[in-house]
Amino acid sequence: FGGVVGVVKGTAEAFCEVSGLTNSGVTTIGALNNGLKTGYSNSGGVIGYAIYCNLDNCDNTATEFKQESTATISKLEYKANAHGIYIGGVAGYCKEMGTIENCDNSATLNLNANNAIHHYIGGLFGLVETSSTTFVEVSKCSNSGNFAPGATFTTKRFRLGGVTGTNTNVNYTQCSNSGNISYSPSQLVTNQFYCGGLFGMLTGGGATSCINTGDIT
Repeated sequence: FGGVVGVVKGTAEAFCEVSGLTNSGVTTIGALNNGLKTGYSNSGGVIGYAIYCNLDNCDNTATEFKQESTATISKLEYKANAHGIYIGGVAGYCKEMGTIENCDNSATLNLNANNAIHHYIGGLFGLVETSSTTFVEVSKCSNSGNFAPGATFTTKRFRLGGVTGTNTNVNYTQCSNSGNISYSPSQLVTNQFYCGGLFGMLTGGGATSCINTGDIT
């Protein structure tokens, strides 16, 4: 589910070039996700799922991206039951990407999700990964939206980051988070809980000249 496009697909031989996408409208996704029991759910303020793409200047400036009528102004709300839930202010899941540049999110993520094996949640991207020996290059991307997950989460892996929830083989340059992360679920049942001002988990790759100024409470 995406504020602009659900799925963007290129190929290993011909990457899809995506630039200049902005979501500023209200997106309601909860009715479609209620009752989802298996599979993966990818939700982003701009793009739900992207594979074999280069992204440039893709921004989420929406006042609402909500799951139910309980959403308030400037909220991204989500509720689902699934094998994996990947949520990002810009894109939920970015796989086998080339470059991601100048992408921003300012919407608050107000999350209400439970009963999934994986929860990967980021101010910009839920999950970014590649199996290629050429790492994904992410530069000059920023999140200013706050986080307010407050539901009961039952999950094996919960990874929350101001920029990205979890990464594999990704290099970040000049990326930032100024959104506050306030985490107070009524209950958290998990084997892994990773939370960072920038990244919940960073495996392979690295980060250069990146900064977090958001509070974590």
